[in-house]
Amino acid sequence: MTTTTQEEFTRVRAAFLARAAELSRKERDHARLSFPDELRRSPLFTPAAKLVCWEIVQCVDEAIGYAWPKEETLAEWLSIDVRTVRRAIQELEQMSVMVVQRVHRRVHHYLVPYFWALADKLSGKKTASVGVDRTKMQPKADKNAPPTRCWICDRRSTGH
Repeated sequence: MTTTTQEEFTRVRAAFLARAAELSRKERDHARLSFPDELRRSPLFTPAAKLVCWEIVQCVDEAIGYAWPKEETLAEWLSIDVRTVRRAIQELEQMSVMVVQRVHRRVHHYLVPYFWALADKLSGKKTASVGVDRTKMQPKADKNAPPTRCWICDRRSTGH
């Protein structure tokens, strides 16, 4: 699991809220609905990760920019095991699809930046930059790839 600092989470949340303010209600709704659709079609994620991310996106409060359901609540809503929810969240976080801030032992804040075009993250296809420093994902098989800058925390890394 990667550790997201308060500063990193706040920076990504501010960018999320700024982007939300630029869009009309119709555009925000479209982004909120098209993101899970793109995720659903991606071959990069397990079915559990797709399901958990979809549920978290539905819980996002656009006024504050994140969702905060407990892992146990997600497991109950989706009729899956809590360990499966944890693995799915870890998978999504490692693939830089969501930012997780661990507030307390069992309470987390989930920020899913679905306003940004994430087609390259979900399918491996390249899209134009939307003003956020993002990188093309390195293939899993290429372990000798040089480090790149992370689009979330702007640090040099080979992935979270």
